[in-house]
Amino acid sequence: MNSTFVQKRRVVVVGLALVTSALHAMDDGTSISQNALDALKEADNLYCAGDYRDALPEYDKALKGLVLDQLSADQKTIADAHTNYGQVSWALGDYRTGHKMFDSRLQILPEGKALQKPLTEERLRELQDANSLDKTTLLVRAEYGLGDTFGFMKGLKALQDAGVTVILKVQNPLKPLLSRSIECASQVINNGDKEPSYDYEIYLMSVPRYTSNHGLAPTQAAEDIPHFGQYIHPLEKKISQWKEELRGCKPLGFCWAASANPVPGGRLLKRNIPLNILAQLSTIKGVRACNLQGLPHRPISQNEYDQCKADNEFNGLDEGDILPKEYTIETFPNFDKDGPFEDTAAVMRAIQILKGKVVSIDTSVPNLAGAITEYNADAGESGDTPVIMLLADKANIDARWGEVEPGTCGEISRLFNSVVIYSQGEPGDWKTVIKNLRKDLDIEFNGGEGTSEKGNEAASAGQSSAELKSVPGISLVKYSLEDGEWKPTPK
Repeated sequence: MNSTFVQKRRVVVVGLALVTSALHAMDDGTSISQNALDALKEADNLYCAGDYRDALPEYDKALKGLVLDQLSADQKTIADAHTNYGQVSWALGDYRTGHKMFDSRLQILPEGKALQKPLTEERLRELQDANSLDKTTLLVRAEYGLGDTFGFMKGLKALQDAGVTVILKVQNPLKPLLSRSIECASQVINNGDKEPSYDYEIYLMSVPRYTSNHGLAPTQAAEDIPHFGQYIHPLEKKISQWKEELRGCKPLGFCWAASANPVPGGRLLKRNIPLNILAQLSTIKGVRACNLQGLPHRPISQNEYDQCKADNEFNGLDEGDILPKEYTIETFPNFDKDGPFEDTAAVMRAIQILKGKVVSIDTSVPNLAGAITEYNADAGESGDTPVIMLLADKANIDARWGEVEPGTCGEISRLFNSVVIYSQGEPGDWKTVIKNLRKDLDIEFNGGEGTSEKGNEAASAGQSSAELKSVPGISLVKYSLEDGEWKPTPK
């Protein structure tokens, strides 16, 4: 068997036991290729539907067949199957298998993205045994979305604590903010920077194969996910500004839509919650609702939306951005003018300090909020959970959040101990989610008194629960109804 043939099969060989099982599959006379591809199709369908427990045996069946017949699918199909198998394993809590399988994505990287000096588990052990970690420089390359960077970078602390010099290469907008994350990296660079010399490199989402809550040991289960405290740090000056701005109320920060342009009918779009439903939380007594939403989405009136529709110029807006006149959400036009996420991070930290809440769908926002409000589990630090993440039905939930039961109310996330989850009980039913959350928040903020019919009538009449203030350096806007149009009125 020549080396080329071995290389082609390397990604699919999963042990002698699988080969034996695949041989038995030939007994029924059906081609292994067809059986494997049928199983793979079924597994992918189940994975996309969020039926992880049913998907796992189908992936097993598919991969067993592919061991004997590499011609039944190209390398990308096989690597994708392994990658999805890995995400299914994440959802089911088997992180050791999940991260190993997920690394199959490295077999099909675009040209120029392959690692030239990859760090392997074997090499890391050798460096440990030789007491050479403090002489090792590791370049860690961020990948996928901004939220993935916020979430996965916490695993770098164990490498730094062991003496490794960590250089983190991030997406361009994140460099200023993450340069202050000294727990996780000695240096932060972006795509515009020249790479310094390094000994080894890995992709960021591979880090859990090397580190966990126990140091340089792989993350094998949910309890191994590190929770060592806050590791992304907003500017203290901005936190103070926002604390002063929001003092005297219960601030709620809202994010209702993915900022990226989602595929029509795709999973990202189905994760969005219409603003007219989310904004019902703004009527809770004592609450002040703030807009944390990234562009292109923003609150708009029905008239403005109708005009966009007539002109066929939506500029990224959609019906989910329509804010009914009975609700008030404050928008800050100079938000993040000093750098991407600088105000977003600072206001979310201020919201936590003031015992408010960040309420967001699954975007970069709850990942960032989790990173700036994380609690130190080892030190026994505890606190309330200032971040509420709204998840859609199981077919549209990222597998990393785990098997989330339909209709979940207030379950602490396995990824961040400062994040709680509320999820849809039925596909598309955001109204029940917000009804349950509104009740829970009203009990926490007001002892439940704001749930009365009288209180709801007052809220529907558009009565504001918090008075606008002005802080130097922060330009505040309140949307108000003028001649049938929602117009921003600077304060």
